[in-house]
Amino acid sequence: MKGKFLLLALLFLAACAKDPVIVYEPTHHWVDKTVAVVYPMRDQIHKTRMERTADWFLTNFQQAQLFGKNGVRLHLEWYDEFTADANALSEKLAADTSVVAIIGPFTSGPLEAFAEACHHTEKPLVAPTVTSEEIIRRFAVSTRTGRKEEFPFLWSLTETDVALLEIALATYATRIQHMFDGSNKASCSVLAPSNAYGKTFSDWAPFEAENMDVDILENAQYSGDDDFLRNMERMLDKGEYLNVEFETECILSVVENFPLVVNTARFRRNYYVMKAMGITEDQLPQVDYYGNDDYYNSFTVMADAIRPAWFCFGAFSQEDLDALDPAVRRDLHCTQGFTPYADPTTGFELSYEYRFGVKPTFEEVKFYDALMLVAFACYTLQDAPSGNRRFNEAIYDLTFPNGSESMGASVWSATAMELFLSSLGSGAPVKFRGAGGNISFDPETCTPATGTTYIHWRILDGKLRILNYFTSGGSNRTSSATVAWNYVYDEVAELRRLREQAQDVDDEKWVYAPLEDQYAVLVHGSIGFSNYRHLADVLSVYQHLRQSGFDDDHIILIADRSPADSKSNPEPGVVRTSLEGPDLLRNVHIDYDASQLTPEDIAAILMGQRSERLPVVLPQGAGNNVFLYWSGHGHCEEMDGADEFVWRDQPVAAGFTGTLLEETVRQMQMRKLFIVAEPCYAEAVVKAIEGIPGVLAMTGAKAQEQSWADNWNKEGNFWMCDRFTSNFVNALTSQPDITYKDLFLYCAQHTLGSHARLVNAAHFGNLYHSGPAEFINRI
Repeated sequence: MKGKFLLLALLFLAACAKDPVIVYEPTHHWVDKTVAVVYPMRDQIHKTRMERTADWFLTNFQQAQLFGKNGVRLHLEWYDEFTADANALSEKLAADTSVVAIIGPFTSGPLEAFAEACHHTEKPLVAPTVTSEEIIRRFAVSTRTGRKEEFPFLWSLTETDVALLEIALATYATRIQHMFDGSNKASCSVLAPSNAYGKTFSDWAPFEAENMDVDILENAQYSGDDDFLRNMERMLDKGEYLNVEFETECILSVVENFPLVVNTARFRRNYYVMKAMGITEDQLPQVDYYGNDDYYNSFTVMADAIRPAWFCFGAFSQEDLDALDPAVRRDLHCTQGFTPYADPTTGFELSYEYRFGVKPTFEEVKFYDALMLVAFACYTLQDAPSGNRRFNEAIYDLTFPNGSESMGASVWSATAMELFLSSLGSGAPVKFRGAGGNISFDPETCTPATGTTYIHWRILDGKLRILNYFTSGGSNRTSSATVAWNYVYDEVAELRRLREQAQDVDDEKWVYAPLEDQYAVLVHGSIGFSNYRHLADVLSVYQHLRQSGFDDDHIILIADRSPADSKSNPEPGVVRTSLEGPDLLRNVHIDYDASQLTPEDIAAILMGQRSERLPVVLPQGAGNNVFLYWSGHGHCEEMDGADEFVWRDQPVAAGFTGTLLEETVRQMQMRKLFIVAEPCYAEAVVKAIEGIPGVLAMTGAKAQEQSWADNWNKEGNFWMCDRFTSNFVNALTSQPDITYKDLFLYCAQHTLGSHARLVNAAHFGNLYHSGPAEFINRI
């Protein structure tokens, strides 16, 4: 019996062995991390695309971790960035310790609110597609200041629209050069929305146009789609349209939605139909030109050839075109423009299309990269106590690995991700590329992206055709700028410009009376705490004069100290140009409260016209050198209707105008006059002194350009100084005996975002042998 039982047991075991059941014991240790995704919930289609992109990434990321002992599981919380109260949502998420990082928002307006909230807690904020230069610059944190309490927290994955603007202008300029063999110069009008997105284009168009040798005819802003079309019609009405084969003027149209592109194309075609046929808008429905392809196409070609409208647009796809009615799609024939796009060499675009049957949007590509960056940071930390600062440091370590110069391979797929995570585990991280290309940031501030791919597209026969790709550092990009507010300084061009202005450098021609005394008049021309920087500018120049030997009897300081005393000032009664800088209000003597003066009063002070109201005036004398410095806002006639230094809150043309400046200077009794002007469009104002002997003016911006603020104070939300004045003072401090030529070149090189200008150099003297010490350094 025992033998039978043993045999049955063996047979039973043998039978079980034919179909074994394998149970895997859970040896993997997972750490759960929560990430907030703040994105625009426009419609169900958009929502579906974003969610499936997230699911695809999460699947790849989990698969890449299966063969390790530890792993990270991301849990996404979704929020609408267009919520009624973005400030409340941003503060909630910034303070939520259970959320390790925030991805989004994807548009400029909401991002501004989130950046302000997150900088207080240093909550990691990854912005996939925001391109506003001012927002990125405001919240960039320099890693070289030595301030231990500050560390980068905002990580922008797309270059600002300065790069997109640069590409569009350079492409059009090249087109005109090729078509006319260099005999015609390209001209351009810019039409951008009056919001944070459009501000980059409006502010930077004059600067980039100067670099690209393009004339800016008009720099206009619009509010809403209807206003855009009204401006478009007004710009079109300026031209001649019949019997014209081609014009060298382009309307660079900055739009935020694809329907506006469609409406603009139809509007322009109808405009040319009415012009050619001499009919009104009411008669358009009676015109049948769809039946004749040649006749129809003649109008679309005309719209592209005569004052073409090139679009700068966030992103759209062939899907957007396919969703249109065929007749509407036909209206878009020949429409072209520029947009950021995924780098086609990463393979992500093809894989996405194979998986989902359509190409990805740029928004999805950058979202995938944002998820990857946050996930990798989580992986490096895992069980370690992280905190917001540590998480940002992890992102920094990932994107700035020591000893790695090459960019490395794309690591967005599961297999590539597995290899990359293995390198992280071994303590030897390498640079990597994402779904959309290089993930890299400016090495000084860490915040702005330094790599984005752009395409020049054109719609032909209902299909989106890519004419060209542009990538950072590639042969197609027109500069190697590493940050949005940086550019390649062309010293040769600036020297050539200087020589053109100062043609006569014969020392013997310029003989002045012996120098007997030196005086300075410093003017703070703006009002309100939001213009704190202008008071700081004036005070920084004042303090430099005092350090250079000036006493208060030789300085007339016109300023309004109310910004310093404002409740909004984090340090009431204190003014600095940087967080580490000294208090510039210490031991300052203000001669006039600017709120009590008018532009005419300032003219009287400069001309020495003493009165009961104006007891302190500039002494007049043929042996006196006079230094006039002005900080505030400016207008130019082309943009605003008047060339003037704006006086406080006065309306246009009620400020210190170019005409008033000329009249004043001609009546002043002095040996020499050196004018330094910070305001926007300052060249437009000071050009009024051209031709007056012994007068030299230097400005921080050309006639059409903005002057730029610098050093954002995150605690009080205000700019602390202006770039040009900072550069001016720095140059004088480091080189007290600097020549006018070297001073100009220094400011031209370092005043990024605008072009420093010298005015009336040909009527002043030798700028190569003499310098501002005769005005600044007390004899």
